[in-house]
Amino acid sequence: MLIRDEFKYLLYTERLKDIIDKKLINPVCVEIGLTTRCDNKCIFCAFDWLMKEQHIDIDPTVLQSAIDDMYGMGVQGVSICGNGEPLLYRNFVDIVRRIQRYNIDIGLVTNGGLLHKYLDVPEYAKMLAEFTYIRISLDAGDSLTYKDIHGVDRFDLVIENIRRLVLIPDRKVTVGVHYTLCENNKDSLYRAVVLCKNMGVDYFHVGPVVKSTKFSENLPKPYLMYPIESTSLTKNYSNDRFKVFVSDNRFEDISGLDKTTAGYDLCRAQNYFTIIGADGGVYPCCHTIGNPKYCFGNINEQYFKDIWFSEKRKNIMYNIDFKDCSLSCNKKWANRMLHSLFNPLLHPSFLG
Repeated sequence: MLIRDEFKYLLYTERLKDIIDKKLINPVCVEIGLTTRCDNKCIFCAFDWLMKEQHIDIDPTVLQSAIDDMYGMGVQGVSICGNGEPLLYRNFVDIVRRIQRYNIDIGLVTNGGLLHKYLDVPEYAKMLAEFTYIRISLDAGDSLTYKDIHGVDRFDLVIENIRRLVLIPDRKVTVGVHYTLCENNKDSLYRAVVLCKNMGVDYFHVGPVVKSTKFSENLPKPYLMYPIESTSLTKNYSNDRFKVFVSDNRFEDISGLDKTTAGYDLCRAQNYFTIIGADGGVYPCCHTIGNPKYCFGNINEQYFKDIWFSEKRKNIMYNIDFKDCSLSCNKKWANRMLHSLFNPLLHPSFLG
């Protein structure tokens, strides 16, 4: 069973007092973008503008130093994703080994097209089996839809890579598939669910196309999955060994049904989480990557720990303009929950 993201923050209640006192706390999770290079051309890519501007690989020596800082700061999870395709990064194995040496949980988000190059090497296959999770962005249930969405003809290869990943002996890794839903691939969704279920994938996640704050205007038309459809999907296809999850909150965000304002005064979720871009910049979230207004600092110039506890980060953190935020921020609901914990509630003795 997976806990909804906003509820995970309640697992770290010991940090709440420091946040109330506006003290800077150590992050729980760090997301790392290794490279801006990618071998796909997804029609809804959040980083297409970044890939067009420049091809960057993060400096491995600098990143290893930052990982050393993370370990010393008690970071519990590192997610390798974003910016580009992580498996194209030349020092991928070295970085993973550094993280695993410290027994930090590690996750990977990938298009899956290069997984076979690691699965072909027993040592690397064993390394992947020790990940906490690997999530493949599939977005299609057939080769024609896949080519339309990803811009490459690799569907059969990716499916075979997923199949091989699932079959690694004694694997600890949770294997998931993500499906970004739009009008272009809505008719392929159920085929993808059945295919992944039959392969032995652990979970299948459905989310909407989301416009980033700096994004290509050539977005595919979003498909709005309403609760009645998502409930049917999760109920009819989930079982003890396979779970289907739908980001209902995010579909609600893009539908326009949620007419409320942000519902919080500060982005408190960023106390727990941060992103290091392929440029070495440290940012609050994926929507701020490449925006100097929200760059806390750069690990090419400063130690990660010094950036995290800097006055610059504190000033940015308490002065975020929500007009710069995405319509469907994935920390929105966590921030609403945290806001309620930090502000007086009316008649707290009465639950209803």
